[in-house]
Amino acid sequence: MSASHVRQWCVRTLVAAVAAAATACGSSSSPSGSPLIAPTPTPSINLAGSWAGTLGKTSDSKPIQVTWSATQSGNSVTGPASLVVTNVDNNGNSTTFPVAGTMAATITGSDAAITLTLPPGSFTSIGGPATCSVTGTGTASSPSVSAISAALNIVFDPSCVGTVADHPSETDNLALNKS
Repeated sequence: MSASHVRQWCVRTLVAAVAAAATACGSSSSPSGSPLIAPTPTPSINLAGSWAGTLGKTSDSKPIQVTWSATQSGNSVTGPASLVVTNVDNNGNSTTFPVAGTMAATITGSDAAITLTLPPGSFTSIGGPATCSVTGTGTASSPSVSAISAALNIVFDPSCVGTVADHPSETDNLALNKS
């Protein structure tokens, strides 16, 4: 083989190798021809399960009792939440009322952004107007598989103020343990 043939063979081989590499780099398929799929990141913590605890100020003698049945898909955790509100009248008599809503958490790293939603009509059993709704948001820093703790900023619909709540918003402590 002459030097010119060797040079042509080397050039052709190099061109073919570069073309093959460029095709492979620009491809969105694996060698088998199926599309490449990025793996779904595993959440840093599993919060699925049954939870029970309280919502209220540390000074509350009768904090609101909370249960949450959480299901998890990836970093999203959702489920029904039940609250038991204790109402004490002027004579010191107490009555408990169930309130149903939902709670959700979005896990990001080692934190969980929590949202508690009590829809309109949730408080009619305790004398609240049908339009009264409540939303609570906060972040649980480093929740564990057995305990969640967060300060929730609770915002009351204006129709709640004066019947269900004294103020349009407040900050309450949420403390849940896996049951």
